Amino acid sequence: MNWTEEIFEVRGADGLMRRGIVTLPERTTTDAAVVLLPAGLKDRVGPHRLYVRFARFFASHGVPVLRMDALGIGESDGEFGVAFNGAHYRRIQSGLFVDDTQLAMMGLTEKYAARRFILAGLCGGAITAQLTAASSNARVAGVLSFSHVAVLDEEGPVALRTRSEVVSNSRAYIRKIFSFDAWKRIFLGESSLRSIVSTVAELAYLSLEKAGLVRVRWANENPQFFSSFRCLQQAHIPQKMIFAERDARWTAFRELVVDGFLDGQLRGKGYDISVIAEANHEFYLSQWTQQLIQLSFQWVRSVLNLPRTFDVVADQGTGNEDDVVEGARAMNEEAGVPPSLMSHRIITSIEELEQWRDQWNNVEAQRISSSPFSSYLFSLCWWKHYAASNYELRVILVFDGDTLIGIAPIYLQTALYKLNVATLHLIGQGESEKEEVCAEYQDIIAIAGRETAVVNEVIEALCGLDEWSKFAAKDLLSDSLILKCLLSELKRRGMTTEFRETGQRYRIRLPATWSEYLSGLSQNHRRKINLARRRLAECGDGHISVVETADELPAAMQALAELHARRWAQRGLPGVFSSRRFMKFHQDWTQHLLRSNRLGLTTLSVNTQPIASLYKVLDGTTAYYYQSGANIEDWGRLSPGRVMLSAAIERAIEHGYKWFDFMRGSDESYKSNYGCETDPMYAVAVFRNNAGGRLAKKISSIKSRVSALAGRVK
Repeated sequence: MNWTEEIFEVRGADGLMRRGIVTLPERTTTDAAVVLLPAGLKDRVGPHRLYVRFARFFASHGVPVLRMDALGIGESDGEFGVAFNGAHYRRIQSGLFVDDTQLAMMGLTEKYAARRFILAGLCGGAITAQLTAASSNARVAGVLSFSHVAVLDEEGPVALRTRSEVVSNSRAYIRKIFSFDAWKRIFLGESSLRSIVSTVAELAYLSLEKAGLVRVRWANENPQFFSSFRCLQQAHIPQKMIFAERDARWTAFRELVVDGFLDGQLRGKGYDISVIAEANHEFYLSQWTQQLIQLSFQWVRSVLNLPRTFDVVADQGTGNEDDVVEGARAMNEEAGVPPSLMSHRIITSIEELEQWRDQWNNVEAQRISSSPFSSYLFSLCWWKHYAASNYELRVILVFDGDTLIGIAPIYLQTALYKLNVATLHLIGQGESEKEEVCAEYQDIIAIAGRETAVVNEVIEALCGLDEWSKFAAKDLLSDSLILKCLLSELKRRGMTTEFRETGQRYRIRLPATWSEYLSGLSQNHRRKINLARRRLAECGDGHISVVETADELPAAMQALAELHARRWAQRGLPGVFSSRRFMKFHQDWTQHLLRSNRLGLTTLSVNTQPIASLYKVLDGTTAYYYQSGANIEDWGRLSPGRVMLSAAIERAIEHGYKWFDFMRGSDESYKSNYGCETDPMYAVAVFRNNAGGRLAKKISSIKSRVSALAGRVK
């Protein structure tokens, strides 16, 4: 769809003119308009022309957009007084541009008959949008914020702890409440009773504040953020917040708001938070801009109930200001062909799926973030060894014309018993716990830039399948398409959804050298690693071997299985390698990994006797620590597990890997000793509004209550 741009002017009661640019679609598909508000002191163009790309893309999809200059900015009248930028930012964060935004909304209603508004903006524009929506909520359909700011630019006047510090300390005290040693330290004066009492008091204030009974000022916060946030929740105005992973604003927001105010939940009543991996504050790279625009349009389309006429398509990264729009036109209107080129196909047999091997690999190679547990070979191996009589493939292939652009690798687990319901799982999940593969970071697979179009088509396919009652997936990252896109849309279509945190992803951002990595560890842990290595060297005949040929693989796998079983036997458990199916699967998969140079299987031996083993999967820029085993009973003095793990990290650094991924762990894992960054991981479930779905939801609720009760009893 074509678009045009016009100068927008509206005069306030002060006689001063506010100006901007309205980008108008050739054919409007809504009675709403988007208002992009100034990013701090930047004008209507936005940083790196972000606002221009955003507005033209939305207009090409039928939504008018105003890029506004507030008083004193760009082409608008007025001037800012002389002051440090921090002082100006603080005024903006406190609502300086709210009146200008309300004037702009009135002007859009008078000139273009806009009845509803999506208020949007980056940084200062985000808080302006939220504050305006809280004061003019009758006309605001939603708030869309980028790199939102919940702290004041200047330091707060008080030195209290932040919410997250209080919550974190309180959880630590609760865990220690039945610890004899903890109480002993208090009575001996080794722990600060004053600090404990202070934390308990602050936690009580926090609880009262959440209940709306008191108002507490926490360190460096913007008090208007929280009051306006609650106002939007009470008025049922949805808010979409998009952050950049490498932005200090996200770090502050996560600590102050997500962890301290929202109990760590990225989705909740009236809000939804997404984080774009690796992006900076202004989303200046083309790929980051594309993701931001796609996430924004998908959310706006849902809020405004826009017709599904256009697929969200973005450019492939040339960096020119018109790329987003031209990409959409090229895909959706090229040669007069309508947008109905998007289609899907459901694969129900392994023989049919094998025909798409090369195309699957091509899609996997072009996605933004890959996972070895979403690869074609992993899926094929898992299905070969784990598919039961009640498992039926339902792999959804998504096409643009004749080109495969996305895959939903799922299967249907039909009911065997009366209390079971037909459930969709990702391939690699759904097996019994005692022999589960623990496939993590799985997701819908999509070519970069086509994620939203793929998810939309997957949703159409799922809604067209009437044979399932529940969809379940676990160990998902917060930026997965399932969490970001699929759940909200299925919920909008009348289904019930739930998600819970299952643990943390632990991974090390690897430096250039081993010595640099060691220097970043605590002195105590660094000493332990060096001591373990020194003791191994003193043994004389200790060495680490790496599997490099197919002939070496069987013996190394057998050593891994035996050492893993020996380690778990100390806990009175058999270990997963005792499962014949689990062992067969890994014997098969490691052969594929070895042939493609993606297997990292190492064995530590002393006098030819294996005493430790470590199994890594190598994929792209990441080395995944998958499994291990060690003979602690006989060789504990050498700390063989620590030796193997440190050697694996060092080898990953030497081979130029960017990340060493420990995969999922608990909140208090040994993995934190290795200098890891953490990301939450989630399990999700979708229940269809049918008899089976309602039954599954009731069973899930009962299990949650029993689990919570067991946790309290424990």
